[in-house]
Amino acid sequence: MKLAIGTAQFGMQYGLERKKIKISEIKKIKSFLVKCKILKIDTASNYGNSEKILGDLNFKNFKIISKLKIPKIKTSDIPNWISKEINISLKNIKLKKLYGLLIHDYRDLNGKRGILLINELKKLKKRGIVKKIGISIYNPNELNKVMRIFKPEIIQFPYNVLDQRIETTGWLKKLKSLKIETYARSCFLQGLLLNFKKKNKIRNNFKLYKSILNKWFVWCSDNNISPVKGCLDFVRSQNKIDYLIIGFNDLSELREIKKNFDNKKVFIPNIFSVNNINLIDPRKWYR
Repeated sequence: MKLAIGTAQFGMQYGLERKKIKISEIKKIKSFLVKCKILKIDTASNYGNSEKILGDLNFKNFKIISKLKIPKIKTSDIPNWISKEINISLKNIKLKKLYGLLIHDYRDLNGKRGILLINELKKLKKRGIVKKIGISIYNPNELNKVMRIFKPEIIQFPYNVLDQRIETTGWLKKLKSLKIETYARSCFLQGLLLNFKKKNKIRNNFKLYKSILNKWFVWCSDNNISPVKGCLDFVRSQNKIDYLIIGFNDLSELREIKKNFDNKKVFIPNIFSVNNINLIDPRKWYR
């Protein structure tokens, strides 16, 4: 397993604390990434101006994966829209091709729109504009539909000590057998698994889940393991995952993550798994 970098916070306020990383800090982060040979970058056209920042700061030697979310337009307009969007992304990032291009919402695969979307992505791949095509999912059950329509080359999914669905549903094993490149995200659940005990505001906002979250922090304390290392090592224990996409607020946090990632793994039990969608799906937090 290798690390990849998430860039939502490069271009907009994101995560539990709604923070955006300053340009001056991103420059330092880039130097650190080059030094550590962390070259996979995850971004999206709707991550504010993150793609533009990647281009302005010369990330062209990195392997960039971006995502597309199709707006509510006529089916017949999809090819032109995709062509326009990919050209904008390439211009912003200052690249001639992307390592990966992912569908951001599996619902875009519905009906004729889905067939047309996949055909356009395959054309981009054939033209050499995109090396691999795939999808980003929120729930492993979405893959039941996805796999009936096309076989992604890259799949991105949430996975952490609370949200173990990609494993418990059997999908992780299936993806490995299909030789699909796998990317886990939400390792820290947007910081909730690190900061619940530290910050009063966060504790108040998630007081309904106090017993669940306390169980995690008490275990870490009893075993003298930092929540950062615990979160990382739980994901690292999965040899079926190729990349772990991490988010952070600054270079200091990235350094801490890298240090813990490089250290010897400790065993983290799978006793924290929950299926409460209102807790494990961050999209539900802001409703």
